[in-house]
Amino acid sequence: MNVTDHLEPLIAVTAIASTAAVLLLLMLAVQLLRGRLRRAAGSLAVVAVLALVGFAASVPLATAFVGMPSP
Repeated sequence: MNVTDHLEPLIAVTAIASTAAVLLLLMLAVQLLRGRLRRAAGSLAVVAVLALVGFAASVPLATAFVGMPSP
């Protein structure tokens, strides 16, 4: 068993959350340009939640290799 096998779900969650956040930021920009402030506020809340999920998934990824010995 590879040492990093348990990190694959975290990598997937981080990638999905960051991609979705970027797409929602584009949607947010379009809504702001069209003057739909209430919808833009809702989209901003969703982007914030996705950013928190992505950050929570990326912290274990960043700290996973700190205690590993060099190959």
